[in-house]
Amino acid sequence: VFARDGEACTHVDEHGNRCGCREFLELDHIKPRSKGGTDDPWNLRVVCRTHNRLYAERELGKEFIEERIAASRHPRRRRVDSA
Repeated sequence: VFARDGEACTHVDEHGNRCGCREFLELDHIKPRSKGGTDDPWNLRVVCRTHNRLYAERELGKEFIEERIAASRHPRRRRVDSA
């Protein structure tokens, strides 16, 4: 997927300009896995972190994404019972 997409962000804005960023690249599911999307190459695209978040917010909602990011930054500590 990275080779296919030129190892650069594939986001294209409303004016037809491609982002082309080559840093902080991530794989984005065009159809999210939570909505039945697969990990097949045709359902993946390379995007920068900023555009990955933009797509996620469009698909899943800004509030949901913010909650997920906050949860990943502050995972709940597991209680370890001493035996």
